Amino acid sequence: MPRLDMDDFSRVVQETTGGLLTVPDADGISGSSKILRPRPNRRLPLTESYLQPDESQGPSSEMRLLNVGKNAQMWNECYTEHAEQKMCTSPHFQVYREQQVGLCWKESLKCVNCEYHSRMYKLYSEIETGRCGQRAATMNVALHIGLQDSTTATTKFRHILTAMDTPPPSHTGMQRTANKVAALTAQATMDDLRMRRQRSKEDQ
Repeated sequence: MPRLDMDDFSRVVQETTGGLLTVPDADGISGSSKILRPRPNRRLPLTESYLQPDESQGPSSEMRLLNVGKNAQMWNECYTEHAEQKMCTSPHFQVYREQQVGLCWKESLKCVNCEYHSRMYKLYSEIETGRCGQRAATMNVALHIGLQDSTTATTKFRHILTAMDTPPPSHTGMQRTANKVAALTAQATMDDLRMRRQRSKEDQ
């Protein structure tokens, strides 16, 4: 099991009021994940350091890639839930927590006029695999399918996103997804060639 660096550790692990460390899932429920001691942050190359967000300018004005329907669902559900709890008469929502998943995002909202805060919402669609475990985000897989037919590599694509003021996925995460997509593409190609050979034999 890989150890997280200090930055990833602080984003994933939360400390309770009693001082316990927990790892909540997308719904904010703590699971039974084993927490390893974080390792020091790696020293970034100069080009990588320019990709890090500057949080010294107050509230973030960065761009996000979100599923429009799921984003609207989050706001509508939070508004309805807030009204049902009758916590305040003048709700004003803003983003409470965020978690990046490649190109995609999980978010929760809070009301600045009361103590209301929502659960974490997945603002992206997922690929149905029929298997247990975390499912891949559709957009993350679709990105690498598109990059296979392009001369743009993952490093250059991350620079493009940064120029668009959009937080890029980590290089390691993108490379891991690219390897999985390449393996699936190669398997699909072999299966297609096998079917073509079989049809050719049957036609003879």
